[in-house]
Amino acid sequence: MAEVETERLLLRRWKEDDLDAYARMCADPEVIWYLSGTMTREQCQAQLARFERGWKERGLGLWRRR
Repeated sequence: MAEVETERLLLRRWKEDDLDAYARMCADPEVIWYLSGTMTREQCQAQLARFERGWKERGLGLWRRR
């Protein structure tokens, strides 16, 4: 899978190492206000697994930006 990079942005697939930062973001009510609501670390881990499954099954999915 290709990455997309510009001077200010890098789009790439999610990595297992992204879980901690993603879980912190999803646990913050102010950050997640307009999305689905706060999530636990376990919910975040399951969601990242779904993102990866989408890439494997369909060849497309959500990107992680820098």
